[in-house]
Amino acid sequence: MSTLLASWPKALLSQKSLTEGMVLLGAVRSLEPYRISVALPGHICGIVPITGVSEPYTEALEAIAHSGGVAKQEFHPLPDMYHIGQHVVVKVIELDPTKTDVKISLSPRDIQSDWSRTMLQTGIAVVAAVRSVEEHVYVMDVGITGVRAFLKKKCARNYEESWNHGKPLGIGQVVRCAIVKSDILLESATVELTADHRQVSEARVDLSSVNLDSILPGTICNISVSRILRDGLEVTFSDVFTGYVYRNHLVLSRHKPENYVPGENYSARLLYVLPTVKLAYFTLAKGIYPPKPSTRSPLDVLTIGTIVEDATVIHTGNKGIQLALGNKSDDLRGWVSLIRCMKTTGYKETDGPVSKYLREKYPNGSKVVCRVLNYDYMEQDYVCSMETSVLNALYVHPSNLKIAETVSCVIDSMIGKNMRVFIVSGNNTNESGLVAYVALDHLADTPLKHPEKKFTPGSKWEAKVLYVNNFSTHLTLKPSLVTSKIAPLTRYEDAQVGQCYEGTVANIFSKGLLVSFYGGVNGFVPERKINFTYDDSPENMFYIGQTVS
Repeated sequence: MSTLLASWPKALLSQKSLTEGMVLLGAVRSLEPYRISVALPGHICGIVPITGVSEPYTEALEAIAHSGGVAKQEFHPLPDMYHIGQHVVVKVIELDPTKTDVKISLSPRDIQSDWSRTMLQTGIAVVAAVRSVEEHVYVMDVGITGVRAFLKKKCARNYEESWNHGKPLGIGQVVRCAIVKSDILLESATVELTADHRQVSEARVDLSSVNLDSILPGTICNISVSRILRDGLEVTFSDVFTGYVYRNHLVLSRHKPENYVPGENYSARLLYVLPTVKLAYFTLAKGIYPPKPSTRSPLDVLTIGTIVEDATVIHTGNKGIQLALGNKSDDLRGWVSLIRCMKTTGYKETDGPVSKYLREKYPNGSKVVCRVLNYDYMEQDYVCSMETSVLNALYVHPSNLKIAETVSCVIDSMIGKNMRVFIVSGNNTNESGLVAYVALDHLADTPLKHPEKKFTPGSKWEAKVLYVNNFSTHLTLKPSLVTSKIAPLTRYEDAQVGQCYEGTVANIFSKGLLVSFYGGVNGFVPERKINFTYDDSPENMFYIGQTVS
């Protein structure tokens, strides 16, 4: 066996090494009506806005907004087209150095626009968006000029049953397909596609006919182990290219690089290619492109907020510490980021290289206590923390909160039209509290011209949880709601005729009021139900943010 090398290539994917234009394999992290959160390799998060799905999808949205010109059965909202954990191919569109999230796109016109028609060989995988729905076929858009593509409906049935809730594909929906027939001419090309799982998941590419940047992530490549590294494997493919498999992406989650031998051959899936250095990164992990969605979420096994008393350190690398959670048979893996490790240990620059410091502090096999914060569907591990403040915190994730629950918060700063606060409990500090936001019209019972004078940074206030979603938590500081004894309305199905509820005026119309309650519940009060004299109007009697019952 080869001697373990001391280091891993510095080009390992991180927020800093990520560049605009990169194409990567990711996994759906959460779904909202107007955007999709995607877990990317390296524990990075990307956001697909609703306009980043595909060109046909955006066109359908515009048609619906202007004239309702798309048949309802042919258009699907985002949560109906994807599943949590589903693997997708994305392209980095925009990087904002001030934010941790990355703007990405699912659109074939972004992902495959640089491909030439000659690359569309039988057997390779492509992403394609539904352009139109015909009697027996879907006309597809692969994003390449001069290419006509179609998908027979019978070849989409398997995908529709497993991944599309049994419904036909919708306009603009992006599907990973395999080419089953290709007719390439000088000025144009026609390709026939299939969405059949077996053919798509086993799609391979002939590297002699394409360049490295044009291999669709998720495609199977034949690789050979060339060297054993501390953090993974160096591999070769197509005899001339060099690639890497990070230890997170070995065949089994508990595998070590030492379990592999130079010269061994494997079938691996491409994750991404770093464009500057032309290094390809692969995964050997099982569970990429399964035949159907899992019926059990990893967060059903270990819920967010779970404290693991006897986690075992299995590796300390350049990006953090890997942990074994539970028994070996459980095959549950945790990850603590380098930043959280440094906070836990109180690391200082004078302590030397941080990875060496952490290896000495947390040798392999040592036991630690950690808390589950989330699950990363791309890296297939639980995101954890060992910080004392997090272990003692009452809230570590928005899912720990209950709608209309009373909480304490500490003011941080104004961000746009929202006040950012930290929900605190016990001995939590501002930095370790759960981040939440308070809209301007929920800071007080009456509008404030200078809210920053009343709500100074570091001041502590009582609040109620207004609503929670996968991306943000919103509170109300309005005393009329915080101190109210009236039972809150938090779900539409809980509303009872004749029952009194408190809400806030969200919008004012000549014909009535739009009132918002907790949990995103909204209601409309028609003009005839408002008690005012004949010469009054809703615009004169109410203001945005006013508490009404």
